[in-house]
Amino acid sequence: MKFRLFWKILFGFWLTFICIVVGIWVILTINGAPHNNPMEIEFERSFAEVQLASASAAFHLDGENGLLTLIESWPEKERLRLSYKRLPNKLPDGVITDSIQDKIVVANKMEKPDLQESRVYSRVEKLPDGTFIRLTYNTAKMGQGKKLGPSGVPPELVIIGILGGLIFSSLLAWYLIAPVWRLRMGFKQLTNGVLNVRLKPFMGRRRDEIADLARDFDLMAQRLQFLVESREQLLHDVSHELRSPLARQQVAIELARQIPPRTPELLDRIELETVRMDELVGELLILSRVESGEIVTDEYFDLQELARIIVNNSQFESEQDKIQIKLHSSTITETASSLTVRGDAELVRRALENVIRNAVRHSPCEASVDVTLFAYNDKKTCTITVEDHGPGVPSESLKQIFEPFVRLKKSNSHSTGLGLAIAKRAIVVHKGSIYAENRAGGGLSVFITLPLETSEVEESKD
Repeated sequence: MKFRLFWKILFGFWLTFICIVVGIWVILTINGAPHNNPMEIEFERSFAEVQLASASAAFHLDGENGLLTLIESWPEKERLRLSYKRLPNKLPDGVITDSIQDKIVVANKMEKPDLQESRVYSRVEKLPDGTFIRLTYNTAKMGQGKKLGPSGVPPELVIIGILGGLIFSSLLAWYLIAPVWRLRMGFKQLTNGVLNVRLKPFMGRRRDEIADLARDFDLMAQRLQFLVESREQLLHDVSHELRSPLARQQVAIELARQIPPRTPELLDRIELETVRMDELVGELLILSRVESGEIVTDEYFDLQELARIIVNNSQFESEQDKIQIKLHSSTITETASSLTVRGDAELVRRALENVIRNAVRHSPCEASVDVTLFAYNDKKTCTITVEDHGPGVPSESLKQIFEPFVRLKKSNSHSTGLGLAIAKRAIVVHKGSIYAENRAGGGLSVFITLPLETSEVEESKD
């Protein structure tokens, strides 16, 4: 059965609403019983007072004829309710009189009969001849024929409770269930591969927990869409990157068959393309690892010492181009004796190495690459700056260079296009940040920020 929760909420609130209406009626009835003043009797009493006042006025204006004329104008059922009787000159015992302008007004407040008996109301008036007359209005049969609902509740109140409760419960149930149904449809669409589904626009002006759930669903769907699209783009780029070296290998093999004397040269070419494919596959494995947020080892390492090792290795590789790599660490010795980072030292090493190698690759011969480490006074973060003297990067491409397989058109390097992408993801995994800016005097500056561990951790490590 569909909308099971909808029917549960509907019937639950509906019955609750009806019980509240009936309960209010019962409480009012119980509280009103000791005073003999239920709602229906009070209405009859007010109506009788109006009728008796009209009859009294008619009697004073034209005597008995005036009273009869008034009664003739009433409906037939109302005529039988009014009666009058002349009284002796002496008032009966118990009748209270008030003197106002030489006129005696008797029983200005009507006498209350026993509500459990006849429900007859009377009024005594003095005539010009000095006699008295009693006007009587009988309401005993006024409420007869009117059927009461369960527990003596008026049927109108029962109908109001049923219809009002049904409408209120239906609206409330739909208000609660509609977004849940939207969520269910959203998950179904995600299951069918529709990754661009979003639920926040359907929530309207809701600011409750269901709207928060829809927002979280949108974030999840957006993340899934990004991951799937990234995987598809990565697969496309990998296929394209592997196609070129494989094609060159096939050409070299065909040339070796056709021109045997060139076989040693062509074998070197095949080996070179094989090494490039091996590097590409290795870079892809690292990229997949850091994109999954996986940190294989969780250890403490000195970032300053790691940077020194990377700079020395990169200096050895760049000697043939006469490029100098300088490590500036004077600011570190003034602020802290060590820069301890917690995480995967191999991933951080790979990230810094890729950034420095990228700077060396785009620097002219006999230029320099400056690597600077700076720890802030609070010693909570460390910033590593890598500056080169190359051509720089167009402003619109400063963010794109950290995406996989992005190469600048002016670049003549034979890199895989994954180095900076791996660096960014490795730094982000360690809750750091990385970005690039063009230098005012030419070249590119890459800023890497990593969180540092506190001194208490360093002491415990010792």
